[in-house]
Order: sequence, then structure tokens, then C-alpha cells
Amino acid sequence: MTKNSSIFVEILISVRFRKNSEEVIQTFSYNSKNKFSKLLNDTRFSLYNTFKRKIMENSIHTPGILEFSRIKTFNDKTEVLYNIVDEENLPEFKNKHFNVVGYVPKTPGCDNCLYEKEIEGSPFIYCDFKQKTLNKKQKTCKWFKQEDE
Repeated sequence: MTKNSSIFVEILISVRFRKNSEEVIQTFSYNSKNKFSKLLNDTRFSLYNTFKRKIMENSIHTPGILEFSRIKTFNDKTEVLYNIVDEENLPEFKNKHFNVVGYVPKTPGCDNCLYEKEIEGSPFIYCDFKQKTLNKKQKTCKWFKQEDE
């Protein structure tokens, strides 16, 4: 992806914890007013993969003490729920922050798509996902998938 066809994005994520009698809820929240925060839950963009990797890195899953239960996704946060198995050895949790950083294309079209293939010696392009030859590059496409950075 070229620098002039992409935008640098940095989103601050706040990690907080809540405990009730049976479970611990780890919340990864972000500012929904940031126009790029919606990309954290859009599988077409590399920010989605970066965010999920950061959730795994910051997971409080501890075998024998806290067992993973489920994930809930909202507009401005993602909650990871854990069942408490051994409350006596439950560690103390501290709230923290981290950034999700990456580049996103200005438009979700052929120029930055993983599926776009140029046909050698031809003005046409080929889309691996649709398995079709296109006579021109699309500016936006619902099957767009961002190339890895």
C-alpha cells in the first residue's frame, strides 16, 4: 500500500475489569466518535486483526483460575467474559491502556485489495474473490480485503 493512498490510524484502547460473584469481565473500550473506531470490528481491514491480536496479548485467561466464557462486541467496546474457577488464587487486575496502530486505505477498492490481480499485457484486472475479470478498477467494493501491512 502506498503512503498517499493510505491514512495513519491510532486508536486508544482502555482496558478495565469488573468482577461479580461468578465471573470477571474484561472490557476493551474505545471512543466511538473516532471515525476509524468502526474498523476495529470490520474484518476487511488489518486494524481488525491488530485489535484481536492485542486482545489475546492482554487476555487475563489463567488455566485453573479463570476460564474463557464468551466475547460480546458493541459499538464502542468489546467485552471478554471469564468464569472464576479458583477464587482464592484470583490475581488483582489493574486497568491499563494501549494503542492500536495501522494504516487504512482511503477507499476500499481494487488499489489496496488482496484479491486484485493485474493481467499481464492487458488493461483488465482479475478479482480472485469474485473470480471475474473486470474492465476497470473498482473504487469501493463490498468484497474488499485489505492487503497485510
